Amino acid sequence: MLAELRRLVAGRPAPAGTEQRIAALPTTEHGLPLPFVCQRSDGSGTVHDVRRARVTQCALSRICALCGDSLDEPPLVLVGPAAEAASGAFSLPPFHAGCAAWVQDLRAQVHGTLLGHHEQAGAWERVETGGFSLLRPSTREPEERTWFLPTGAEAH
Repeated sequence: MLAELRRLVAGRPAPAGTEQRIAALPTTEHGLPLPFVCQRSDGSGTVHDVRRARVTQCALSRICALCGDSLDEPPLVLVGPAAEAASGAFSLPPFHAGCAAWVQDLRAQVHGTLLGHHEQAGAWERVETGGFSLLRPSTREPEERTWFLPTGAEAH
């Protein structure tokens, strides 16, 4: 009941399977699905950079950084470079498990920066969690990031 109410309030459809979620995304000029966290309000954007407003929206509304659907059921999956996983703080909002796997596969297709991380960041890791804590930046400086700290996590 609570999950349905959240979807109605957010104006979002009930989550579909990963393939349907990805197919519903707008695409880039290269035909790649454009993650929700990268989209401007008009649906444009690039897979190279994340939009700060979308990061905040994902965190506060508990929606997936890739598809924008509700994250009503655990596990939530945090994905990022090994250094972020080791520190226990991720700069990307949580994903559905299937969406996180798709993002990791996307790294093989995109050269240069992906979701605000450079190729030099090395291999990405995923951490499944039941929830997260949020650390918001203290200033509005562009280089300051929001951090997601997993609770009750399992690394993969």
